[in-house]
Amino acid sequence: MRSFGHGCKQLPLRLLCCMVMLWAVSCGSNDPQIVAKMDGWSLTLSEMAGEYERIYPAMPFAATSLEERERFLTNLVNKELLLGVARERSLPLGWSRHRKLRSEREAWLADRAFELLKTEVMTQISREDRQETRERLTREIRLLRIILPRGGRPDSCYRAIVDGLPFEEAFQEFAVARRREGAPPPLPIGPAWFAPDSLPRRVVRRTLNDDVPAGTVVPPVVTLSGVWIVKVLDHRPANLSDAQESGIETLVQVFCADDSMRVRDARRREAAGFRTHPENYPVIHRAFDAFWDSLSAANPRANTIEMLGWKAPVWNVAPADRELPIYEFNGKIGTVSDFVSSLNGCDAKYWPGGTTDQKRSRQVGMRIDRLFLLDIAMERGLDRDPEFLAKEQRLEEEAALDEYFAQVIEPAVVVTPDEVRADYERDPERYRSSEKAAFSVVIFPGYAKEDAERFLAEHGAKAAGFWRQAVLRAIDADDQIVFIPDRETLDLGRPVRNAQLIPFLPLVAEMETGDISDLVPHGDGYAIVRCNYRRHSAPLPEKSVLHLAEGEVRHRKIDERVEEILAAAARARRLRTYSERLRGVPASSPETSR
Repeated sequence: MRSFGHGCKQLPLRLLCCMVMLWAVSCGSNDPQIVAKMDGWSLTLSEMAGEYERIYPAMPFAATSLEERERFLTNLVNKELLLGVARERSLPLGWSRHRKLRSEREAWLADRAFELLKTEVMTQISREDRQETRERLTREIRLLRIILPRGGRPDSCYRAIVDGLPFEEAFQEFAVARRREGAPPPLPIGPAWFAPDSLPRRVVRRTLNDDVPAGTVVPPVVTLSGVWIVKVLDHRPANLSDAQESGIETLVQVFCADDSMRVRDARRREAAGFRTHPENYPVIHRAFDAFWDSLSAANPRANTIEMLGWKAPVWNVAPADRELPIYEFNGKIGTVSDFVSSLNGCDAKYWPGGTTDQKRSRQVGMRIDRLFLLDIAMERGLDRDPEFLAKEQRLEEEAALDEYFAQVIEPAVVVTPDEVRADYERDPERYRSSEKAAFSVVIFPGYAKEDAERFLAEHGAKAAGFWRQAVLRAIDADDQIVFIPDRETLDLGRPVRNAQLIPFLPLVAEMETGDISDLVPHGDGYAIVRCNYRRHSAPLPEKSVLHLAEGEVRHRKIDERVEEILAAAARARRLRTYSERLRGVPASSPETSR
């Protein structure tokens, strides 16, 4: 599917560009800010700048070149012309695009409602609350600790301690005796004193911020470096540096906001008469069990596009069960039918699909929380917010364009086997696999060069999973260390979006799978790069090549057809552009409006 979202699609419009140039010379406009106009539509330089900075917030329009401005203007003009053609057809949206619209609309409203509530909390935290939190956090804590991997049975370890197993014996049984071969040795159990900045934030919250008394064994706390089980032994005032004081202030802000949010949310739910009916959740579980089973048999590996085509399975709920209550708030009762139908408004990855009833019930509860947040958004009038209305219009435009392509342009294009073979034989070298790599980076601050060298010597030969664990342990010891994980496999022949990774691409291009770099100066510190995956370019098998060639021929024919449509629309709507005005300075307050 070829998307024209955000007006970013660039088309090969040689005919249209020539025609635009002639009109720009021969036609004038009284408004020197107008850079394009046609029947029923015009665009000023200010509006163009506003749209550009909305799409590319990190790239000021004032810094763009004339060539970039001309290209972006062509994008906006093309989008408006195609929209006009698509609107004339008045095509109904298919279910997948309808679902995508609902999902993105819901996500915006829920996110904005949460931001609004959090902002209100941040402005109303009292000085006394801040001071009390600060006093709790400006202490050191003496504790025993056991750090286990997530699969290391932390819940069993905790229950054993609560049932009387001495902490030291639990450490030996769960952390030492069960350590996987090749895994780094567990961190010492202690006892030891820790300042707040030497502990994971979640551990600080569950110990110092919650002010748990000496002798308490804290239930498992999940952190980046593993699951912590700690026993608090003592507290004492901390002698903090200026840098540590600054870090404490950040924690004070975060913890106060979180605590206040929880309190206010509880009050809000009480005022709304918030109530759930978990006794009826099994009806939902059974409906989705049947749904997932039917999908597994038909298509065990659905992709995102296929998931958008799904419908929440109300039909799997017996008619007698559809009116059973699931939630209540603000005088509304949500039934099983209401709940399941509401899932058509969110991504299918959030549908109840856990492996146990407990997990599925938790997913149902999270969805109810989301519905409550959406109710707050509507109550606050966020669905009438100008920013939301503008976003909704853009989403509807993108859906209309995608539907026009799917229903009109793409079905009209026919590609023959002879055309595919001719395209391939014209330049077979085009069809090669791309250079790909996945890598992670750990960056040590400048003062920690010796720590970086020691880390490289101790962990440089470890497999990727153990390498990551070692990095996270180092971060627990020094939170100034930065870790950039390999979240995706990169195509080295294409622009990389993550600016953090760009400085390391030349180095990675020379590496192989499993290679680890020496210390690399980076900014004020030192980086170590680990190449977790590397694939070099190679000729593709003929079966794949012909499939790709078919796609290229099809896209080329689509572009040619779009060129014809745009040229005709430009003539019909008397398009004029004024590219000489693109050198100007946008008027203040650039806002895109139609």
